[in-house]
Amino acid sequence: MSGVAESLKENNYSFILGCTDGQKEREAQYIETMQKNGMDGIILMGTAMTPYLRDAIDNFVIPVVVTGQSFSGISSVYHDDVHSMKEITMLMLRKRDKVCYIGVDEEDAAVGQARLRGAEKAFNEAGIGEDKLISVVSDYSVDGGYETTLKLLEEYPDLNGIVCAT
Repeated sequence: MSGVAESLKENNYSFILGCTDGQKEREAQYIETMQKNGMDGIILMGTAMTPYLRDAIDNFVIPVVVTGQSFSGISSVYHDDVHSMKEITMLMLRKRDKVCYIGVDEEDAAVGQARLRGAEKAFNEAGIGEDKLISVVSDYSVDGGYETTLKLLEEYPDLNGIVCAT
């Protein structure tokens, strides 16, 4: 975010941040409000495409760029979530023997689905098998990750590695 803000500042643009905490309705509301209030463009950071959000973007007259996801017909900047998570998980598996994965809601194609596939690929390539992957879902909050970790450690006291989607 700071890199984006600095580049915008260098080009005489103002930077306004709207934090939605993963609430999809709020996301679309922010976008509509920003468009109505004369913004020059919008950068959406890591989002799940809902019909409501798609309608809001399709009705825009200002440019929109989505980061962290690839959506048809929308300018996007993203990376290879499957390969990245596979490599992170492989690194953990080289150091630990009881590894689990904390993911997020699979409604999110990149963070929820692709990163899980990456962890599964790592378990398969390591000869363990994806069926042995302990995988749980948390929300996008620090508190959610903390509570999920406590539950995992209670259920699997011999756990010695955790890989997280985010």
